[in-house]
Amino acid sequence: LSAPMATSAAPPRELAPLVKRADEIQSHHPRMAYYCRLYAVELGMRTAPESRPQRTLLQLVEKLEATKPGAGLVDPITDFAVCREFALGVYARADRTDRAGRTPCVKQVEAFSAAGTFLKALAHFGALDPDLASRQQYAEWRGGGLAPGTHNCDQ
Repeated sequence: LSAPMATSAAPPRELAPLVKRADEIQSHHPRMAYYCRLYAVELGMRTAPESRPQRTLLQLVEKLEATKPGAGLVDPITDFAVCREFALGVYARADRTDRAGRTPCVKQVEAFSAAGTFLKALAHFGALDPDLASRQQYAEWRGGGLAPGTHNCDQ
């Protein structure tokens, strides 16, 4: 598996969800957190040099180096399989909750958003296969579609 050679520029705002999710899961799933940050760096490096978020990228690289020993990295094939399983698990939980037919709440939106972000990070390993790409797009679409009608889940 090799990193994709995308030519599209990724504005810094596209890095934020990857960094946010990495921070959220660092203690629970350090390997997925590592690859979220790594993919954020890759996206940041694809921006034009004059608009590249240098400080953010430097901070991310420093965080990658600091967390690498505890990330449990094995090899790209194993790491992809483990991260894929994690991302699909998050997706399945979000989808299962959604299909239960309850009124959408913030947790459902967050679950789909997280699933979309984790699936997106898998692109570090290469282009997403059609199934993963479809799930990633659906998760982002569904999270965005649920957002306007959400309520606090505690109500």
